[in-house]
Amino acid sequence: MAKTNKALQNRLINYRHKHNLSLRKMATELDMTSNSISKWERIEGATISNSSIKRLCRFFGVSKEVLFSEQQDVNDSEQQDVNDIDGFIKFTFLSGNPLYVKPETIKGFWKNEDEEGSFIFFENKECMTVKESVSEIRGALND
Repeated sequence: MAKTNKALQNRLINYRHKHNLSLRKMATELDMTSNSISKWERIEGATISNSSIKRLCRFFGVSKEVLFSEQQDVNDSEQQDVNDIDGFIKFTFLSGNPLYVKPETIKGFWKNEDEEGSFIFFENKECMTVKESVSEIRGALND
């Protein structure tokens, strides 16, 4: 369990508005209730479960630390070109949503022959599936 903060509240609101999502539509995409999202947007210090945090991290394509960080992260930025974002590598989820990560957070990756895309493992032991191939990931990390 964690508590919401201003940064998380702003990210939720900004993301919804930026993508023209109603509370209901965003809740549907996250498999959550619109009441929960509304509460997190309005009440600083509202509790949020670990499973909800994981869903939001996947939805935003960021780590928990970035999700709650008071600093603006690359997904809050209007910049979409990875070349304009110093120190981050852009990957793409199979859904097409971007994932911007610092290279040092990646602890491993592999291609599962039964799956489309590759898996990236992070230092917090989270795993995400991206459409890039293992050779593209290796190349991005060696740049």
